[in-house]
Amino acid sequence: MSRARKIVFACALTVMLAALAFIVVYVVNQYEANKIYDELRDKVNIPAEHVSDETEPADTAEPGDTTQPDTAEPDTTQPDTTAPAGPYVSPLDFDMICETNQDIYAWLDIPGTDISYPVAQHPTDDAYYLNHTIERKNRLPGAIYTEKWNSKDFSDFLTVVYGHCMKNGTMFGNMKKFKSQSYMEEHPTLTFYTPEGEYHYKIFAAVTYPDKYLPKAFDYSTEAGRQKFIDSILKKSGYVNTAIEVTPEDRFVALSTCVGNDSYRLLVIGVLDKEISTK
Repeated sequence: MSRARKIVFACALTVMLAALAFIVVYVVNQYEANKIYDELRDKVNIPAEHVSDETEPADTAEPGDTTQPDTAEPDTTQPDTTAPAGPYVSPLDFDMICETNQDIYAWLDIPGTDISYPVAQHPTDDAYYLNHTIERKNRLPGAIYTEKWNSKDFSDFLTVVYGHCMKNGTMFGNMKKFKSQSYMEEHPTLTFYTPEGEYHYKIFAAVTYPDKYLPKAFDYSTEAGRQKFIDSILKKSGYVNTAIEVTPEDRFVALSTCVGNDSYRLLVIGVLDKEISTK
């Protein structure tokens, strides 16, 4: 073998070994992250109605599918914000949860799916959990998180929750299923649990949205600005359940993840339906 061929072979071998090492590290990191979340789910007391069915196939819709139910009447029910008779007691053990990380302040749960994760918020660095795990290790898959722009009691007009779209379906990897009308109808709600209360939302939209910074995209301090946000959701590609009426006086949550195109994000939007707290 000539010297030139030996050099080419050595370079190719080096690249192959580096790629293999990257894959091994990636797989190990994924395994360790999933193990941590599984251990947390085993310890916390997720309400009994959460039963995962992600192993079942779900219908899928094309990105432009905006077919709406033909017979459903608009839901005009106002959010239930009745406070409990006594001090609120969370069904989740947040003292135990926060032993993993003091930045955890909530738990996101979508019944019937694998989306059941702690939610963190770093006190100073909004991008920290983009590439730090819930154990504060600098690596993928990061963590589910909000920015300090959002309050931790879900009192803002819009709360934006970020998470990676992992190819193995973990984190927000399966959120694209909500672009199917049938899947959204089968999984119509999401809940955030905190030490001080519960916040139950109706899921009404799953859309591909321009990658704009939502916290500053509209003037949420005005009714007109809030309506512009709502209108922007209704016009986007995906699925919107127009049987659920939404207004500028409502409160919303947007689960945000990537779609493989830096110019767009996938948003799953919920409108507050019920709040249980001692506020």
